[in-house]
Amino acid sequence: MEGICDTPAAGPRHDIAPVIDSVWYCSRYPDVAHAGIDPVAHYLDAGWREGRWPSPVFDPECYRAQAPEAAEEEPLGHYLSIGEALGRRPIAWFDPRWYRAAQSLPDGTSSLAHYLAHRTDGTVSPNPDFDVRFYRERYADIGVAVIDPYEHFMLAGRTEGRLPRRESDILRGSGLVDPNYYFINGPDVHEAGLDAVEHYTQRGWQEQRRPNPYFDGVWYRQRYAPPGTMSPLCHYVLDGEAQGFRPSLYFDPAWYRDAYGLPAAQSPLRHYLSHRAERGVSPLPLFDIGFYKSRHGAELGRARDIFAHYLAVGAARDLDPSPWFNAAAYRAAHMTGRPPPPNTPGEALLNPLLHFLATFVLGAAR
Repeated sequence: MEGICDTPAAGPRHDIAPVIDSVWYCSRYPDVAHAGIDPVAHYLDAGWREGRWPSPVFDPECYRAQAPEAAEEEPLGHYLSIGEALGRRPIAWFDPRWYRAAQSLPDGTSSLAHYLAHRTDGTVSPNPDFDVRFYRERYADIGVAVIDPYEHFMLAGRTEGRLPRRESDILRGSGLVDPNYYFINGPDVHEAGLDAVEHYTQRGWQEQRRPNPYFDGVWYRQRYAPPGTMSPLCHYVLDGEAQGFRPSLYFDPAWYRDAYGLPAAQSPLRHYLSHRAERGVSPLPLFDIGFYKSRHGAELGRARDIFAHYLAVGAARDLDPSPWFNAAAYRAAHMTGRPPPPNTPGEALLNPLLHFLATFVLGAAR
């Protein structure tokens, strides 16, 4: 049995054999091992028709979504002959074009085959968002283990709060640290000539500084309790936003993505921060930006961020944020004599809309 699972088939199937992980296939599909069938032969004869994966790095459904013309064909062979050259991905997290350039692979060498051959060496990364050298050096138990570091990160490291690369690199790439905002609210950082991203990563988040006006790290940690010692913004970038976690009480990333038709790879918060000065996007469904501008346009002046105007000026004057929300009536009915939910930000104690969010929307969802 060991020989069957360890030795790939020879003959006409030689080209595809290196990208079928026979040991993994036998482990993933014990019926094949118990039957004593060669895993390469099984995959080519029946496995692909049954939707089985040839290796942990090839997802047939993911590939077919990129190559609908291969719907009735064996997908791995189609990938090797056509898809890889077109930059199609064998699985969502493997970038063949980036990998080929990073490893300086010669023409005719499959990036997928190369990765499968070297992934347990601790020398290769499947995409630019994972730094294998950093991961092995940062976490000693990974450095001495003969495993695929990226597989470990995906299966365990992420939930354990481990980082895939330097935290400052993650945050710099995210575009969610606004240096101007950070320096204005922390002139000591600017006067010391420090880098905003590095300062926030090393000290700023622990000093409860905000990286941008729409990320409240204190509130985020209280509400979502991210694991590990990473900054709350880093957790938001790596996992929180994808799960629909709010960066603050007054930004709804899941709603924003749907409302403005953002693709899955685009950050809603980064999009909002980049476009809020255009005065055409709202951070949450409870704020009707068109209504607010039509009612209070004369008072907005040159304000570029309409919601920031509401926070700074409108709420204190009980200006209505939407046609169905009567701020003055809400304040009279709900903001006296009733304690807010635990961990309610101080600004929500004075703002009717934020008080409503903390009490009746997010408070009820706990």
